[in-house]
Amino acid sequence: MLKRAGLFTSVALGALALTAACSSSPSSTTGSDAGATTSSSAPAATAAASEPAEATTQAAPAKPKTTTKATPTSDPGDGDMLAGLGSDADWKKYLEPCDAPQKVLIQKVVTADVNGDGTFDALVAHACSPITSYWPTVVDVFDGASSSAKPKRLGTLLQDVGPDDLPYLDTLKVKKGTVVIEAYGVDKHTNQSCPSIYYTYEYKYTGAKFTRTSRSAGNANQCPDIRN
Repeated sequence: MLKRAGLFTSVALGALALTAACSSSPSSTTGSDAGATTSSSAPAATAAASEPAEATTQAAPAKPKTTTKATPTSDPGDGDMLAGLGSDADWKKYLEPCDAPQKVLIQKVVTADVNGDGTFDALVAHACSPITSYWPTVVDVFDGASSSAKPKRLGTLLQDVGPDDLPYLDTLKVKKGTVVIEAYGVDKHTNQSCPSIYYTYEYKYTGAKFTRTSRSAGNANQCPDIRN
């Protein structure tokens, strides 16, 4: 009887040990699953934390471009400076009037820098209307930097040759600051009815005045058709 009781006791203890072993195995598995869960949740947390960083890397709005305004070398056209008037202005009001009944005739207007200040000056070639024959040309030069209300005259060209050559304008231009004038005229063998001498004059502005640096004459081989 005691042997059976001992046997039952052994069986009971074995069963208890087996039960304890079985109950401890799920606990170990659960710990492993928890560790796996913790390990897999770490990247998710990292990804979640990185989302705000992605928002901050968005391109900032482009700033408006700034442009540098070029500094003009002549008047922008508001009329304050004489250079802003252009070649189509009413230049007659700046010129000496002709004796009545003659009228001022504008022959050519050229804008170019002749005094080296970087601003275009105005060269106005003009003559008086004819009475019995053509009237010689003169060229008034005005400082482009002066006020259009009271322009400054830099000089008057062709006055030095006018009484002898009686020049009548053909071309007027400026080359590297030198004024070049080509004109029909006369000499001691011709007269105003056929001004067949072709003159070329050059003037340079130095020392606050114009100086004629060249005068050449040739035969035009024709009587020009001069119509005032």
